[in-house]
Amino acid sequence: MTQQVTIIATLHAQAGQEEALAQRLRAMALETRKEAGCILYELHQSHDDPREFVMVEYWRDAEAVALHDASTHMAALVADLPALVDRPVSVRKFTPAD
Repeated sequence: MTQQVTIIATLHAQAGQEEALAQRLRAMALETRKEAGCILYELHQSHDDPREFVMVEYWRDAEAVALHDASTHMAALVADLPALVDRPVSVRKFTPAD
């Protein structure tokens, strides 16, 4: 049986890089939503801290996540992040509990 995977990724922009990071993450979302195993991929920006972004991701299964992690658009994002974020990206994975 395959289990759906939920990912909550939190990114914090360097001062002055908020819009650049937002644009980069929007482009990432457009490419990721084309992936076969992607159920939902949404970008959110904090009301309290406009430098904080959260990606909420729903994936068909762990295999779909592995394919996403190995994608060229993910590699490109990872290469771009050091110039855009001021702390490590937090990536938390969950499975449905009900």
